Amino acid sequence: MRNQILFISIFVIIFSSILVVYNDRQAVESYSPKASLTVVLDAGHGGIDVGAVGKNGTLESDLNLLYCQTLKQMMQEYGINVVMTREDENGLYSEYKNGFKMEDMRKRREIIQQTDPDLVISIHMNKFSVSSSRGAQVFYDDEYQSGKELAEVLQKMFIDNLSYARKETKCADLYILKCVSKPSILVECGYLSNEQEEKLLVQKDYMKNICYCILASVLAVMQK
Repeated sequence: MRNQILFISIFVIIFSSILVVYNDRQAVESYSPKASLTVVLDAGHGGIDVGAVGKNGTLESDLNLLYCQTLKQMMQEYGINVVMTREDENGLYSEYKNGFKMEDMRKRREIIQQTDPDLVISIHMNKFSVSSSRGAQVFYDDEYQSGKELAEVLQKMFIDNLSYARKETKCADLYILKCVSKPSILVECGYLSNEQEEKLLVQKDYMKNICYCILASVLAVMQK
């Protein structure tokens, strides 16, 4: 039922229906995509750098890419131009050697800067030594805070529509959020170190739920 409500709220937004963004279920006006609206989707990790690994063997790098591919398709349905920093399972470094991670990050920055997007969304999966930790959380840069509004709207969407979302956003000093002055956020969709959440994160319905939350938040913020 929760997924059905969210699905309906997203896909009738262009007909002036209700979008759950604020506690009072504030209605937003019909969304008309800007012709120039461009979003960079950054699927974290890739190649030898698999990121977090779940107890059931789920690789963060694979899941990040799948979420970005799903979100790209959703955004394109609303006329949003989407550029991805990586399109397949490979990383962006030329070869595995000392400094490969920095080369990978620099190439991501180059793609972002060359694209000159309206906003940047980096997708990740979290991990922590305490296996009980769980919940989606959004980060924005602690120096360039242009992504703070989007982060807060999205975190509220997560709280309203996911069973286990963190209670607040966090500011963080992250390389990927410093590439351009436009709004940039990093989304930790959940904890692969939590076995129950790992099982949720690989489910298509749960993935679509998270992606719908991201899409709805972009529409709500970028139409202003």
